[in-house]
Amino acid sequence: MARDPTTGTLYISDYFNHRIMRYLVNALSGTVVAGGNGPGTNRTQLNYPLGIYLDVTSNSLYIANYYC
Repeated sequence: MARDPTTGTLYISDYFNHRIMRYLVNALSGTVVAGGNGPGTNRTQLNYPLGIYLDVTSNSLYIANYYC
């Protein structure tokens, strides 16, 4: 899980659904921001994402996959 300290937005690694979700402050549901197309190694897929890191200075989200 990563949190943007300026906006409060949460980024959550959804391991079994192979995706990263973004939850805005006070939101009732999230948005898929990476993956979500089943497991795999294509550019639009993640494969059991374990961890994420948000670099707010470069506005980059780094994702660690279990299987690559």
